[in-house]
Amino acid sequence: MQFLTKITLGLGGLMLLGSIIAMVVSGGAFFGDAIENPNGTQIWNGTAPTSYEGDFESIALYFVFTNGTDIDVELIGGDENDRFIPCEEDLSCDFYDWPARDYIGKIQVETPGVWDVNFTGTGEVLISEYNVNLEAGLGFFSGCFGICCSLLVLGLGVIFAFKLKDPAAAGVLYQPGATGGAQVVGMHASPDMSSGQGPIMHADGSVTEAAPMAAPTAGSEPAAAAPQVSSKFSQTYEPYQPPE
Repeated sequence: MQFLTKITLGLGGLMLLGSIIAMVVSGGAFFGDAIENPNGTQIWNGTAPTSYEGDFESIALYFVFTNGTDIDVELIGGDENDRFIPCEEDLSCDFYDWPARDYIGKIQVETPGVWDVNFTGTGEVLISEYNVNLEAGLGFFSGCFGICCSLLVLGLGVIFAFKLKDPAAAGVLYQPGATGGAQVVGMHASPDMSSGQGPIMHADGSVTEAAPMAAPTAGSEPAAAAPQVSSKFSQTYEPYQPPE
């Protein structure tokens, strides 16, 4: 296997493992708070008409519950980013509940600091604070992103595994039927015609392997020339003679 393929698959595997661990640990902390305490913690209780002055954080949500009717909530000095959001606006009236009270909306601010909240109408009002675990949330979504990236790296490694060839295996010719799994490298050598080992093809299409010629020794007579092989199908062709 190619070195680059091994590195790619190994890196992708480590990324996938780390991302899964980060997603599980951070996700447990992030969603655990929402499951255990979805309505937040009470920070203030009063009877309308009244007002409340408190410190509001941008990473927290402030739910408003009441047992009265026609309760209006206004964030003094707020704008479109720092305001009270009625539950009818974001369709969240059934998402939160508090004993003996109804959820009417939430206060959300992008500018942290001290804010005044004015309540008009008649009835008891309660504010609860829900702190968003920002670090756990970032860890969870980072783990999800890491899983996607690791899958891409693993896919790239698989492509390398199929597309890249090992240099050690290049140029090796495997001969089917070779005994003992022998490997034949390169090309077969051509017959040595000077030694008399070349094949002889006859007119009938048959091929005869000539016997090898023995090497002459000192003082010996030269070997006789190999006899001509005759065939009943052999013919003699004269050179072409133009007609007179």
